[in-house]
Amino acid sequence: LMCCACLLLVTKALLIAGGGHGIPEGSETTTHDASPVCSADPNQADSERSPKQVNPAMEFPARPQVFLDTADVENTFRFASYNILADGPEYALGDKFSYCPTSERVWEKRLPRLLAEINQYNADLYAIQELQQPPYPTFQRDFLPAFQARGYEGIAAPRDSNHPALFVRRATFDVVQSTTMSITSDVRSFLTQTSAPGSAELEELASQLESIDHSMVVALLRHRASAKPVVAVATHLYYHPMFQHLKAMQAALLLWHVRARMVAWELVPERTALVIGGDFNSCSWVARPSAFDPLCPPGGMPSGVYALLTRGTLPPSHPDSPRRRHKPGASVKAAAKHEGFTAVPHFPELGSSGLQLRSAYKGALPAQR
Repeated sequence: LMCCACLLLVTKALLIAGGGHGIPEGSETTTHDASPVCSADPNQADSERSPKQVNPAMEFPARPQVFLDTADVENTFRFASYNILADGPEYALGDKFSYCPTSERVWEKRLPRLLAEINQYNADLYAIQELQQPPYPTFQRDFLPAFQARGYEGIAAPRDSNHPALFVRRATFDVVQSTTMSITSDVRSFLTQTSAPGSAELEELASQLESIDHSMVVALLRHRASAKPVVAVATHLYYHPMFQHLKAMQAALLLWHVRARMVAWELVPERTALVIGGDFNSCSWVARPSAFDPLCPPGGMPSGVYALLTRGTLPPSHPDSPRRRHKPGASVKAAAKHEGFTAVPHFPELGSSGLQLRSAYKGALPAQR
């Protein structure tokens, strides 16, 4: 699985592969060391940049690949996760990416490059983030027809600007059922089930999660070669580095919803293959304290999201637990105005809803712990 990248931006992403008994034997995960196409000095004016600093359309460097668990070639499939960076003035065309010439950021220039870059991974299953609906209909108008022409079926969330989607190769999988939902739907029921004691801070936490409504796509697939079920998920978590605890909560909610959906589909979660691809906006390892991670201990730590997904729990002692990290306010916009952090008193341990996951990057990248 590659780092979640687009032509302009590399963001931290995580693909989690299910470790249960239902996985097609020898399921393959691949790590691509992706890098941004535009590498110009962000302080340099557009007119001063050499054309050599931007790769020509559809010319890409070879990607180093690491293959894991490929003992059974007959029952493997390739799963790739990719963030295309949303189109429009608030995203790709915004000032945030002014280090890259505007001519390279217009959709007409980016689309063929994106499709060429993504196509070269030749995945059986893609999780794509930041596809959009009107007024920038990049899913329906651009990506869906292109993928359908190559033998894929597309399933997209009709909601937020982070718009995740799954593209499924029909020759490899049958799509049995699929659904889209808000990650933070039923957040109050989730908090009740976690036995979190009521407090004003807990109410603020719930309200803040509801104010950053993000979507997930969940599909039940039948792997044709092995005839085994595979559950696939595409998602995108909140971007802001100040709210690591909310991302950890989103990850816990996502797994809670996935397990409920698997049960509704009459699957045994512990014996069903599960793959999750997304832009998690989280680091596998935080090396030192910063303004965004002031409580990082000496020697570093995994982010709360990464710890929860790969270890199955996020203890209250972790710096990204709401027990140690909270900002007052009824929304993230209001909370962002407050300096420093408080805490949600007596917040319990977060769990993975019994789903046993592992990182596809584990052992493939040197920074993984």
